[in-house]
Amino acid sequence: MNDTYKFIVIPIAMKVLQHDMKVFQSFKTYRIYESLINSTIAEMQRDLSKIGYKKVKRVSKTKYQINGDMVEFSPYELRQMTSEIVREYFHSVEVEFKEKAWIN
Repeated sequence: MNDTYKFIVIPIAMKVLQHDMKVFQSFKTYRIYESLINSTIAEMQRDLSKIGYKKVKRVSKTKYQINGDMVEFSPYELRQMTSEIVREYFHSVEVEFKEKAWIN
């Protein structure tokens, strides 16, 4: 995935993970997921700042203007790219446990 697409997809993935965090709060072992998600979001923020600014404007939910060219993604494509990037980060991120996750 090129940097421009990552610039579009990483913020979407971060929002999805933040939403998932709220869902995981109802689990007994939520701290494990909380640590994983927090570490992943922090890594995504670092990578997003490394990518830097890209001239991308969101026109609608599925349309983006990239360097003057209009690009439209299907909802399925955006979902697939988001899923791909989250899986990629889950495999590569080092989880920093803030608390002992196995203690309630």
